[in-house]
Amino acid sequence: MSWNFVLANRNGVTLSVLDTGVKSAQFEFNRSDVSKATLEFDVKDERAIELVAQTTNTAPRLYAYRDSIL
Repeated sequence: MSWNFVLANRNGVTLSVLDTGVKSAQFEFNRSDVSKATLEFDVKDERAIELVAQTTNTAPRLYAYRDSIL
């Protein structure tokens, strides 16, 4: 079983494919609220500061694929 993560902006446009940089992932699903995802990835990853800048003032989308299934 393998996971791949795609970070997108609120319109669904891909910002980055995170599969190589994700160290851990935690999901929180709430019945009557917005679901949350916490991803930890290497801060030495070149994309780190760019991803923070692109997602700071917006509600990004995270697409999670397990064995190529969304």
